[in-house]
Amino acid sequence: MKKILSLCLVLLLACSFAACSSTPHVGIDSSALDPFVIGGIGPLTEDRGDYGRSVYQGAQIAVEEINATGGVNGFRLVLNFQDSKGDPQTAVTLYEKLLDNDMKVLLGGVFSDETDALIPIAAQDGLLMVSPTSSRSDALGTTGNGFRICFSDVRLGTIAANFIADNRLTTNVSVIWSDDVFGGKEQAEAFQSAFESRGGTVESYEIPKEEPVNAATDYSSVIDRLQNDPPEMIYLALSPAESKAFLKAYEWDGALSPVKIIGSSGLEGMLESAEAPTMLEGTFVVTSFASDEDSTLVQSFVSAYREAYGTTPDRYAADGYDAVYAIAEGLRKAGITPENVDNDDFNRKMVSAMTKITVNGITGTMSWTTDGETTRPASVKVIQSGRYTTFVKAQ
Repeated sequence: MKKILSLCLVLLLACSFAACSSTPHVGIDSSALDPFVIGGIGPLTEDRGDYGRSVYQGAQIAVEEINATGGVNGFRLVLNFQDSKGDPQTAVTLYEKLLDNDMKVLLGGVFSDETDALIPIAAQDGLLMVSPTSSRSDALGTTGNGFRICFSDVRLGTIAANFIADNRLTTNVSVIWSDDVFGGKEQAEAFQSAFESRGGTVESYEIPKEEPVNAATDYSSVIDRLQNDPPEMIYLALSPAESKAFLKAYEWDGALSPVKIIGSSGLEGMLESAEAPTMLEGTFVVTSFASDEDSTLVQSFVSAYREAYGTTPDRYAADGYDAVYAIAEGLRKAGITPENVDNDDFNRKMVSAMTKITVNGITGTMSWTTDGETTRPASVKVIQSGRYTTFVKAQ
């Protein structure tokens, strides 16, 4: 891996979690410190590999930054990230492998079905589990040892509905969704419930799972129905691949061009696409991370990521990055050191610390409730001229 950061970037980004109230020691060689192993589980290959690689790469940058400032409580962080190929049973097998290799905390899973399989066995061991990107509401279970960085699907749908209602953009929305690992059904149901409670009307359109998502004709039947009963706005509760396919069909058809689009995880990260300027112009996105945000912390991370991997980080990378900083802050808050890391109450202290910390991450200022949910504030941006822009309603 290329050298990730200049010393200046390390200095800036080392303060992105709350415990850095004093000036960090930059450039310290932490290689002699005791290892603190963070086990990672997610897809690095197969169909979902892009998402897991983003999480891994963002997390690795955070590990190297923290180690370059002297580690945490006498530890250097070590990320041991294993490829689940997106398969929950493989994820369980890898969990046991990581335990055998001295895993102290689990970063994962990347997808909700992996996390759903992992949370019961992690709970049996009392292990702290921080999922960067598992959004299904029940993925964390009820055991109390699981926490998430991202918003839940229910919260995503509710944020979008309230944004439209608060800004009086329309009272008539069509929701397009598919029931897959990206949580479209849950988002759509939450959106409909919240929007109708605000006095709006919603028409719901499901994309059958057996439909392909890689051709412009995939959504012709849905678009035909929308043309017959045009909405004022469309909420896309779709995966990135599905969102892109829909937007292509929508743009090429032309008949729906006045209709505004709002979406969340399916639209994030698409700005780097060659077709993005025309496909996404005027689109609203519920997002926790914008690579073009005018923030020193964000731009330092983006520069480091581009230097290391030759591409622009997406929201999955940002959530992976913030997950490591959350674990580091929890470790600091719990007062775990090499001298007491093997005590019987280690796991209890790590889990308990998560509800007592605040992390100033690149996806927002975060704290956590006992059910594992983040209190990070919501943000809705509008895409204008290929950039995320703060929305200001015209008077």
